[in-house]
Amino acid sequence: MKRQKGFTLIEVLIVVIIIGVLAALIIPRFLSAPEKAIVAEANQMLGSIIRAQQAAMDVGGPFVAIADNTSTTTWNKLQMNTPGAAVISGPGAKFSYTCVSPICSAVRSGNAAKSVGRNIDGTWYCGTDYTKLTQGGCTVS
Repeated sequence: MKRQKGFTLIEVLIVVIIIGVLAALIIPRFLSAPEKAIVAEANQMLGSIIRAQQAAMDVGGPFVAIADNTSTTTWNKLQMNTPGAAVISGPGAKFSYTCVSPICSAVRSGNAAKSVGRNIDGTWYCGTDYTKLTQGGCTVS
């Protein structure tokens, strides 16, 4: 009788189970990647705003309040270009930026739990849906 070649049912099941376990561990990391990138964008923007605030105060100017994200006058005071409307306002906006001395903050699409804040002294504040990073900034919990 010829010897049959192939895999047994048990071998196939073990491989399928191993692949399933690995997928269950890896897929959640990929799903949170877009949100992590969005939060990183807010961290970077707040860093730029705070550096501009510090530069303005270094030359004797006041802390520049930001309430209207699209006001070119406000951004000109900080010597920054007005971010595109798609970035800070409108239906495609990811965050709404505001500054009230001494804190600038970014709130994700009207959801206060998804907020990032930075004090002029460099202290970071993260909403309940985000976690504070040791090197500064926030990330997805």
